[in-house]
Amino acid sequence: MRVSLFTVLLVAQTAAAQPGTEVTREFQAGVDAFRLGKHDEARAHLERAKQLDPKLPGPNRFLAAVAQAQGRFADCVTAARTAIELNPASAEIADTRKLHDDCRRSAGRPSYSAELGDKAAIGITANVSGATVTIDNLVYGATPIEPRPITPGSHHVELAKPGYRPRQLTVNVVPGVVTDLEVDMEVDPDAVGTPDGTAKAVPREAQPVTLNPNLPTARLFGAELLIDGEVMKHAAADGVGYKRGGFQVRVPAGMHVVELRVPDMDPWRRRVIVEADRENAYFPTLVDTAARERTRARGMWFTAAGLGFALAGGVAVYQIMQDDRRLWKGLAGTAFGLSAVTLGVGIWALVRGQRPDLRAPPPLAAISNEGGVITTTGLRF
Repeated sequence: MRVSLFTVLLVAQTAAAQPGTEVTREFQAGVDAFRLGKHDEARAHLERAKQLDPKLPGPNRFLAAVAQAQGRFADCVTAARTAIELNPASAEIADTRKLHDDCRRSAGRPSYSAELGDKAAIGITANVSGATVTIDNLVYGATPIEPRPITPGSHHVELAKPGYRPRQLTVNVVPGVVTDLEVDMEVDPDAVGTPDGTAKAVPREAQPVTLNPNLPTARLFGAELLIDGEVMKHAAADGVGYKRGGFQVRVPAGMHVVELRVPDMDPWRRRVIVEADRENAYFPTLVDTAARERTRARGMWFTAAGLGFALAGGVAVYQIMQDDRRLWKGLAGTAFGLSAVTLGVGIWALVRGQRPDLRAPPPLAAISNEGGVITTTGLRF
C-alpha cells in the first residue's frame, strides 16, 4: 500500500495541532463554567488545560479566581503566583497581582501596605519562632519576619536556631507581589540543652487547636469549623456544658484563618497564630443573627428619630431668630437634647448590629482569651 508524502505530512500536522486545540477547548470550557458560577466544573476543565500545557498562564489565572470564589485562598495565592511567573509581561498582570493580594489578605497573611510596582517583598515564617534568617549572607532578623522589600529574582535563604537542623533554601521572589516562605525546621538529635539530649520541637502537623464557643453543646450540632477555607473534621472537645463544649482539631503551626459557622449565628472569623508547646485555645463569642438584626433595625429607627429631632431644633432656632419667643427657646433646647440622646443610642445600636463582612481580612485573635485587651474584635463592644 502506497502512501503519498502529502498524506503523511497532513496526518503529522493534524496530530501536532490536536493538543493545542484540546488545550483551547478545555480552557474556554473552564472560563465559561466559571462565568456561570459552576466552580467545580470550571476547576476540572482548567486543571485539564494546565496539564496539557503547563507553561500556559491563563488556566492558572482562572484557577486562582475559582479558588477565591470557593474560599480556598492558599490555592488562589499559589495559582496566581504561578500565572505571574509564567508571564510577568501579561496584559492582565495588574489584575492577576490584585487577585493574588486579595487572596493573600483573605488567607490572613501579614499585610504589606507599600506599593510594589515592579519591586518585590518577602515574608518568612517557620514552625519555630526566633530562628535566625540570613538572605544572601545578610542577616534579616528572626522568625517570623514580616514582609519587607527585596530585589526580584533568586535568593539564597538560611534559617538557623540552636537545637534544630539548619535549613538552606533557594526562593524565587516574584516582582509586584509578596512572596511568603514557610519553612519546617527539624529537631537536631545531637542537640544539647535538655535532659535527653534533644531540643523541643513539634512538627507543623501536630499542633492541637481548641475552640470553646459561648454556647451550650446542644447549639453546636450542625456547626462547621473551617481552617483556611477548608471544612475540618472535628470532635467534641470536652463533654457538655455551657463553656466546656467545643471543638478540637490539629493544624500546622503558623498563621491560619479560623472560621466557626453555627446555624442562626453570625460566623466567627479570626486569624490565629498556632504555636508549638502552647495551649492554642480560643473562646469564640458568637452573636445571634436575628437579635443582631433587630438591634440594627432599632439603630436605624433611633438614628432617623435623632435626625428628625435635630431638624425640629433647627426650625426652632430659625423661629427664634425671626421672633424671640420663650416657646421656641424651650422647643429648641428640648429638640436638641432629644436629638443628642436618640442619635447616641442609634449609633450605638448600629455599631452593635453591624453585619460581619466576610470579604474583609479577619481580625487577629492575638491571645487565647477572646476577652483579652490585645485581641482585635472589630467595632463590636
